[in-house]
Amino acid sequence: MLRSSFCGFMAVVVVVFGGGGWALGQDPAAASQPALEDVGPTLVTLKLSAPEPGAVFNALMGQLKLEVDGPTKLLLDQDHNHLPDVDIEGKPFWAALSALSETSPYVFHGINSDGTVSLSQVPAGVSRPPAVVSGPFMVTISRIDVNLRKSVEFVGRSALNAGNNDYAAPPCLIYMYVNAEPRVKPVVWFVDSIDKCETDNGKELEPMHFGMGPVASGQVNTLNDIQLRFNTSPEGATSIATLRMSSRFILEREHKTLVVENVLNKGTTTYEIGGFHVQFQGLNHTAGEQYAYTVTVRREGQDARAWQRFQALLGRYGPKFIDSDGHPLMGMGGSGRYSQDELSNSNTLRGSAVEGGGPVKMVWDFPARVEEVSVPVEFKNVTLP
Repeated sequence: MLRSSFCGFMAVVVVVFGGGGWALGQDPAAASQPALEDVGPTLVTLKLSAPEPGAVFNALMGQLKLEVDGPTKLLLDQDHNHLPDVDIEGKPFWAALSALSETSPYVFHGINSDGTVSLSQVPAGVSRPPAVVSGPFMVTISRIDVNLRKSVEFVGRSALNAGNNDYAAPPCLIYMYVNAEPRVKPVVWFVDSIDKCETDNGKELEPMHFGMGPVASGQVNTLNDIQLRFNTSPEGATSIATLRMSSRFILEREHKTLVVENVLNKGTTTYEIGGFHVQFQGLNHTAGEQYAYTVTVRREGQDARAWQRFQALLGRYGPKFIDSDGHPLMGMGGSGRYSQDELSNSNTLRGSAVEGGGPVKMVWDFPARVEEVSVPVEFKNVTLP
């Protein structure tokens, strides 16, 4: 199923990935849009006889025009053991990587911000991470916490921060990492619902869900994990028999750049970013080499999913302020306010007192067109502590 809609100058194309493969039927409303880019997996072919680990993984990454990072290269260069013969023909990349990991002492660690790939050795006694692969996407579980807390409530004032403890240490907490082939340009991942989470002793775990938005969200190909929290303890269970989620990936398909010269003391100005009117206040000189600005965005009647997408994208694609030498000013911190209809971020920057001086222009890169790919994710028989 394919449908298309517009949010100002950011077009959104929605693709649904089902059990039978990628369904790319053309909706008449989307006929004027550019052809949908390939969102299927990259198929790899690899045939090597008794190879060393470095030869295997470098050859595999090379098929996606990727490279391993420095620490991984050093690790592989020092390993001269021979692996079993490799005979892979037209296999999806993530499936091929998983198969190779099973026959070697290495496991996929993550894709770094610079596009390089990290591998790590599997320590003795540590299980390989549970993984689900759908097309060019892979979701892994890195850790599960089960927390037991006993409380007694006395008459009088209630403990104001007890609710915070529920969030920080819920009965069950699952940490996940989300990766995608870099060529599909992944931006963010949403978990819209936990459709089923049942333990091996038949207990249903109830997810924590805050507000009207997704259950969880986070960036793709990043060092930051994404967490699922549950109100129910898996007491007496040894594994999660089924964890089924409805999720979607946001993929960048077109980029736009807003450049504002002489940005210092610009006052309050409104720009259109990603289909929303963004009110920019500043940039103002505060003290020494410090500068401050505030960004305010109102929902203005746009639908909930567009608002969710924009908030997630804004967290990754904020404005940059450039000095006269072409160097970006460094962020010093900030604060934010969020509601269902408005968000506001205030940030402080620091320039160089020696080179480049203060800011001379603002550069704001932002996706102008994205694809929204719905991907069901289901884990089976995940070990509990």
